[in-house]
Amino acid sequence: MVVKKLLPFLILILCFTALQAGVSVKSSVNKHTLYLSDTLVHTIRITTDSSQNIPAPAAPEVNGLRLINQSSSTESRMSIVNMRYERSVVYNYLFYYKPTRTGRITIPQTKITVKNNVYYSQSITVEVLDGGSSSPPADPYDPFGTYDYEPGPEGESFVLAMPEAKSVFVGEPVVVAYYLYTTQEVRSLNLTEEKDFEGYGKSLYEQPQNLNFERTTYHRKSYKRSLLKKMVLYPHLARQIQVPQLVGSIRYLRYGFQNRGFRSQPAFIQVRELPSGAPKGYSGAIGVFSLSQRLSDHTLKLGEAVVLTIQISGKGNFNQFTAPKYPSTSAYQVSTPKIKDQLTSGIQGVR
Repeated sequence: MVVKKLLPFLILILCFTALQAGVSVKSSVNKHTLYLSDTLVHTIRITTDSSQNIPAPAAPEVNGLRLINQSSSTESRMSIVNMRYERSVVYNYLFYYKPTRTGRITIPQTKITVKNNVYYSQSITVEVLDGGSSSPPADPYDPFGTYDYEPGPEGESFVLAMPEAKSVFVGEPVVVAYYLYTTQEVRSLNLTEEKDFEGYGKSLYEQPQNLNFERTTYHRKSYKRSLLKKMVLYPHLARQIQVPQLVGSIRYLRYGFQNRGFRSQPAFIQVRELPSGAPKGYSGAIGVFSLSQRLSDHTLKLGEAVVLTIQISGKGNFNQFTAPKYPSTSAYQVSTPKIKDQLTSGIQGVR
C-alpha cells in the first residue's frame, strides 16, 4: 500500500523535472569592467527544446545604468550527430545601457515565465571606472585576420565569418555567412553558442540542415567548404561592430572519431551615419531598390474604379517602407492600400 501511494508522487516529480530540463535561462554582459563612455550590453538568453510563446522580459531597472536601446532575436540550433538531429530554439533579449556613475553596479535577477513555470536569470555585478573607452580589438579592419582554431592531426578545420560588406550605414541590413573550411574527414558539427557583441540586432537568414561540402581555394590552399548559417545584422550604432561569433565542436574521423572545439574567427563591419540632406518625408529606407507602377485601366467611366499598383523590388530594410500618401482631391477618392510582400528574411524581394 505504501508503494501505491508514493508512485503518483514519483511520476509527478519526474514529469516536472523533465519539463524544467527543457528550458534554460542565462544572463550575461559584454564586459564586467567598463568606463563611463562605454556601452554595456546585458543579454538574457532563453533556450527551449521547442518553439514557445514567451513574453519578452521587461528591461531591468538598474541604479547607475541608463537604458538607451533594446533588441531581440530568435534562432534555431541544430546538432547533427550520426544522422540524428537535435533541435533547440533560442530567444535572445539584449538591453543596452550607458553608465551614469562609477563603482560597482549590480543588474538584478529578471523573472521569466514559460508555460506557467517561473524562471529567474542570475544577477550580474559590473565595475564602472572613470576614464576613456575600452581598447578596440587588434587588427579590426581585416575580416580574415587571425584564426581562432585548434589544428587537428594531419589537417585543419576552421570557421570563417564573412560579411557581404565591410562598410554600411546605420540601419542598413547586412548578411553575414559562416563557412566551415576543412582538410579533414569531418562527420558532424555541433553549434553550442552564438556570442553576441554590441551595436546590432539580428535575425536568421539561412541555416542548412546538413553539411554540404564544395571544393574551394583559400590563401592558395585547397579546402572543402560548407555553409553553416547566414544571419542578417541590423546595425544601430555608428562605429565599428564585431559580428556574432559561433562556438561549437567538430567531430572528425582519425583512427576513430575525435572531437575538438572551435570558434569562428573575429570579423568586423564599419557602420557610418546616414549622410545629411535627406529629402522631405524620408522614413529611413536604405538599400538598392527599383520602383515601377502600372494602372489596371487607362480609360474608365465616371464612378468606375481603377487600380494603381506600385512595386518596389531589391534588397534593403523593407521594414522602413510605408505606403505612399496621395493628396486628397475632389477629382477622385483613394482607398486604403493593400500591401503584399514576397520577401526573404524581410530584406530581399518584392513589395
